[in-house]
Amino acid sequence: MSFYRSVIQGLALTVCLVGSAVANAPMVSERPVARPGSTPPPSLERIIDSTRFDGDLGVALVDVATGTIIEARNAEQAFAPASVTKAITAMYALDKLGEDFRFVTTVGMVGTQQGSVLDGDLVLIGTGDPTLDTDDLIGLADQIKAAGITSVTGRLSYYDGALPRLREIDDQQPSYVGYNPAISGLNLNYNRVYFEWKRQGSGFETSVDARSDIMRPKVSMARVGISDRAGPVFTYENRDGVDAWNVRQSALGNGGGRWLPVRDAGRYTADVFVQVLRARGVSVSRTDRIAQIPPVYILAKHDSAPVVSLVQDMLKYSTNLTAEVLGLRSSLQERQVESLAASAALMQDWSAQRLGMQAARFVDHSGLGDQTRVSPLDMVRALRAKHLNDPRFVDVLKPIPVRDAKGTVQGAAEYSIQAKTGTLNFVSTLAGYLVGPDAKTFAFVIFGQNMDQRMKTMDPLVEQPKGSKTFNIRAKVLQRHLLARWAQLPEVFGQ
Repeated sequence: MSFYRSVIQGLALTVCLVGSAVANAPMVSERPVARPGSTPPPSLERIIDSTRFDGDLGVALVDVATGTIIEARNAEQAFAPASVTKAITAMYALDKLGEDFRFVTTVGMVGTQQGSVLDGDLVLIGTGDPTLDTDDLIGLADQIKAAGITSVTGRLSYYDGALPRLREIDDQQPSYVGYNPAISGLNLNYNRVYFEWKRQGSGFETSVDARSDIMRPKVSMARVGISDRAGPVFTYENRDGVDAWNVRQSALGNGGGRWLPVRDAGRYTADVFVQVLRARGVSVSRTDRIAQIPPVYILAKHDSAPVVSLVQDMLKYSTNLTAEVLGLRSSLQERQVESLAASAALMQDWSAQRLGMQAARFVDHSGLGDQTRVSPLDMVRALRAKHLNDPRFVDVLKPIPVRDAKGTVQGAAEYSIQAKTGTLNFVSTLAGYLVGPDAKTFAFVIFGQNMDQRMKTMDPLVEQPKGSKTFNIRAKVLQRHLLARWAQLPEVFGQ
């Protein structure tokens, strides 16, 4: 039984969200009043000073049931939400696609089978599965082998046009970071290749593969050279469709490995599949991209996990590719889109209508682009609206350990935190729910940023500029102190 159709005893959904009627319901602001004789929690100003947080801070804490604003600071100011954006994408995908939607990858044949020989072509057809990996390709190859085919006279055609073909998510990121890959209707291993190196005498032995638990197919469309030079650690250029990387020798040490993005996801998937087919005993010679799907006889099929599972994993591991694919696929339910910006604009309109987000601006679905802007008030509106419509969304978010102001995990805490984190250089965000006794629930948002420092230090060749790590550490300490403060307020859990 799927997550959203499971029966929760004793739960009665007495509030239904229709359009934006509830989402735009006014929220009443009240100032917390401490009990006589109790020790008040530290003020926001004291927390900011003690954590030495240097930047803009926006917060909002709202009682979901009543709409009462318990605390707010710069709540209408626009912030870069970073990966907190994925919480909105999750709501969008669940609404547009439904919890049971699955991405399907198939392999068909065009031609006739004569014994073990296919006189014709194999056709690999993708619908955008963001979680397809090399082991899944092995499963498809084994199904073809089980159909009795060991040789193909033609080619492996591949269709990757179910989603727009994009070379990267955000063009402001360093070229070599694995979290900024290409997107297409065929995606593999989160559209990354594994670059591994080992010192061999005075030089290095290197490899680039599409590794899995079972196999390590070599990748021909990505190459890495090594140069004894000054300058950036990695350089990149496209050489006739090949991702040509060059790494500075002094940065390699004695050995290691890292994931690098690919820039043509469909070709990458098809090239690896040819190697997998050959390794499993099916001979095929070459690959070609096709613009349309021909009539085929289906030989093999792989289904992704249902969307609700993809959403949970996306929020847990903050996978940018999954977010962008889910967002694009959701927008395509309404109309054709050719870019992340166009798709994000549809999600923006949807969030205004369904969640009451009055001034949000989205440029993608992952939060990787720093031009997305959301206010704490809009974000908390969205969280409240979603909870009123479906309280079980709380459990889709990642559980966050409850800690006291000193950072000690509170194993016996009377409340839980379910939230989404977000991080860019000089941007740190957290948003979700505080759930207390009797399921009393509060939606909260903590947005912190120093955009001046971000703009000053932005360099497409540098992954983590000076000062960004310190900012992030202080922001997370601030978040911890704020959550501990809120749990002590009398209007929250009655302490």
